Amino acid sequence: MNKKNLIVGGCSFTEGHNLGKEGSWAYWISQQTNQTLHNLALGGAGNEFIVQKILSFLVANPIIAKDSVVMIGWSEPTRQMVFFEPEFGLGCFHTMQPEDFIDENKENDIWNGGILTPHGWVREHKNSLWPFFSSLRYCVFKTYFSMITLKTYLESNNIPYIFFDAINPTKILIDNSLRQFKIKKYPNSIEYSLEHIGSFDGMLNDGVVEYIYNKNFITFDGLSMNGWLWKNGEIEFEKLTNGNSGHPNQIASKELASYILKQYEGLYNK
Repeated sequence: MNKKNLIVGGCSFTEGHNLGKEGSWAYWISQQTNQTLHNLALGGAGNEFIVQKILSFLVANPIIAKDSVVMIGWSEPTRQMVFFEPEFGLGCFHTMQPEDFIDENKENDIWNGGILTPHGWVREHKNSLWPFFSSLRYCVFKTYFSMITLKTYLESNNIPYIFFDAINPTKILIDNSLRQFKIKKYPNSIEYSLEHIGSFDGMLNDGVVEYIYNKNFITFDGLSMNGWLWKNGEIEFEKLTNGNSGHPNQIASKELASYILKQYEGLYNK
């Protein structure tokens, strides 16, 4: 690469999870390219948060941005960003996830000192929050326009970039005749979730999908990163995640880094 900096965003699959930097594909790319790594990923982050973090960094650091490559491992679309402030001055961003609504997770409701956690706050207000959270259309819509916002900014500022799915596939398949779309339920499953497009047809359509999933949106042999871990079954998955609790370990991260770098070189250094 002919850029000094590598800026990456994503969730735990990019952050490195329990292994830290050695569990991150981004670290191994920076080692191969001798770039300065700016890893802005955060475990559990949703796609809105990922974009806000990347854009904030680029805007605040224009000199670094001009000499950078950006790579994003997109998170699960159903993760949604909210702002939570249990006490004045203690506010933080939280990504709502399906497990936040499960009553069995009550042990995560309170921090030491009796302060409500973000998880506890979501559960306490779950009846009000659930209608905004339960629509897959809404989740996909917010993910897509986060992607479009970042993609447009990067291209307008001539910043080279790579996108890919880290957890589940995010690309929807649209059947206009039935006015519905389908999306893979899990990375290693043939099952799809189906949902009627309804009033979202002006915002979730083939044109939007084609704009996002262009040559810069790579796959791992047609799979998400998580799907790639599962492609040869459970035994291989355990080998590639051993020591990192369902996330790429050092062996997998090195291989993924080489794959991503090869795709980048094919796009920008032909």
